Amino acid sequence: MSTCPRRPKAEAAEQHRRAQAVRAEADRATADAEAERLRTAEARRRIAVMEAEAAMADAWAGLTSRQIKARRVARLIVAAGGSADNVDVVSLNDIKAAVGAARTTAGELRQEAQELLRGGYDPMTAYAPQSWR
Repeated sequence: MSTCPRRPKAEAAEQHRRAQAVRAEADRATADAEAERLRTAEARRRIAVMEAEAAMADAWAGLTSRQIKARRVARLIVAAGGSADNVDVVSLNDIKAAVGAARTTAGELRQEAQELLRGGYDPMTAYAPQSWR
């Protein structure tokens, strides 16, 4: 009879350990989610800073509003993994939203961005060989 009282205590202890393990895993998942949220926020902040720096450089270069928008679209294309041969990685709707243009203008800007990239424009350095105006 002395073994019966031990069994409920052992089962209770095991249930308690399992509950603690579940809580610990939930705490880890919450911490991981928060860390990912912070990494995402930091990445967005860095992108915003880079975009602001690029816009400032374009303004200093004396580019027109249209040229600035075409360069922004080129940066969007490269950031999305595209190239001069693959500009469709950025949709016209995304371009419309990014530069505040109509659909037709967004298509024209994508073509201009493609020409910039074909001509050697490097969004990372803002270098455009020879005749960039």
